[in-house]
Amino acid sequence: MSPRRSQGRRPPRGRTTEERRRFIRIIEGSPVSFLTSDGVRGEGKLVDLSLRGMRFNSRTEIPDACRVRSIFLLENGLSMDLAGVVRHASRASARRWVYGVEFFIQDYRDLKEHLKLNDYIMRIRAEQDRLLREKLLKRK
Repeated sequence: MSPRRSQGRRPPRGRTTEERRRFIRIIEGSPVSFLTSDGVRGEGKLVDLSLRGMRFNSRTEIPDACRVRSIFLLENGLSMDLAGVVRHASRASARRWVYGVEFFIQDYRDLKEHLKLNDYIMRIRAEQDRLLREKLLKRK
């Protein structure tokens, strides 16, 4: 089954672009492993990450609306194991797909993982802000 192609850069169902961007996004290049609700296993590479979801690319085809469990390591060695649903898929090349996954909290384990992710994103954002301030002050 081939994933449905995304229709450009429209916000996901019922959300405006402003709402979609209120979540801090960080760029990541970590490998990601996933298991779909259909039992398909695959590997890919994380593109970006927010508290609400992630974008990753893979050679494995996954249909829209398919539930996935994603496992990956972040820069600092923090292991993540998050449940989500594929909200959009688009072909990046002849053999590679880009997927947008929205996270959801299914049980207590997912809640703990979500809290870990929030702490990580806030730490990375604070570090990026600090570096940016230092860079701007050096210019003056």
